[in-house]
Amino acid sequence: VKEVLKLPADGTTVDDSNYPSMQQVIIFGATTPPGTANWGEVMAGGSSVSDASLAERADSVDADDPVFMMYTSGTTGFPKGVVHNHVMIRLVEERAFRLAIDETDTLLNYLPLFHLFAYSEGALVCMLTGARQIVTETFDPDESIKLIETERVSIINGFETHLKDLTEAHERNRGDVSSLRIGLFACGMRSSVPICRKAAEVLAPLQTVSLYGMSEIGPAITIGSLTDTLEQRSEASGYPVPGYEIKVVDPETGDDQPINELGEIVVRGYCLLLSYYKKPSETAACYDDHGWFHTGDTGLRRADGHIRFIGRYKDMLKVGGENVDPMEVEALLLQAPGVSQVAVVSYPDCLLYTSPSPRD
Repeated sequence: VKEVLKLPADGTTVDDSNYPSMQQVIIFGATTPPGTANWGEVMAGGSSVSDASLAERADSVDADDPVFMMYTSGTTGFPKGVVHNHVMIRLVEERAFRLAIDETDTLLNYLPLFHLFAYSEGALVCMLTGARQIVTETFDPDESIKLIETERVSIINGFETHLKDLTEAHERNRGDVSSLRIGLFACGMRSSVPICRKAAEVLAPLQTVSLYGMSEIGPAITIGSLTDTLEQRSEASGYPVPGYEIKVVDPETGDDQPINELGEIVVRGYCLLLSYYKKPSETAACYDDHGWFHTGDTGLRRADGHIRFIGRYKDMLKVGGENVDPMEVEALLLQAPGVSQVAVVSYPDCLLYTSPSPRD
């Protein structure tokens, strides 16, 4: 912080022309460096605020006001700042209640905190429920398995890569993972199915809960339940949560797709992004005339009401005139003996670039 911000020599009020809105740097910890404020002292200062002043400040905050901004991962171009309002907090509380998360839980957070998944389903959920959070500098599967045992971790989250690495790490170390209760993992993609099924066996009693989301619409606009079957946990992405409408449509016509037919996932609800930061045209381009946000993701609706995320539309490959999902090919290759990781990418047909000879 000292490298980028001019801290005051006396007191704690920041006066830096490069950061005109910055007021204080508050430290959570035993030591308080010069120019910063200690969290405990800040909290103690609250006793001097009158009830009338507190009510006035509370009334000045609207649920629709911006509360934070997360940057996208940039899968469709340069990363964009996604601005969200306070309603996100309500949705986190609802998910925590649905998953019975409380102060008796311990969550291991090895995900990057600049990512909405880690911030929402890790940091925020622990602050809202009182659950204990253990934060690691990076993801190390062997270290994570040891921490699960020594810290009696009950909650882990992540993606199929994390789940696969944790499964293999436990097979190597064979530590005690009996404290595990639940884990939010984005399953449903064909490549994740065998990983999820194996984890259910190796990491028992862990019960994975599948979900689907993105920075623009929230980390979990669909989520499974604690009573889901193994098939639902590994081959679906959860049921739409309250406050959202979700459809799967034909990307060409916009018509609703029948059950189990692939299409684009479109979303409408009260907790979508307020905007892309300083990008009004990009924000408007994401919505159609009826207010549906177009995710650009491929998915389908199942007969049991669950949504299944398949992949990004832009990742579909055209092979011999047919659409081929690279994740489906990856899922098949992962079942081959000796294959640990695989990535399928497109490569142009050489006939497109060379003229055949008359004999050809």
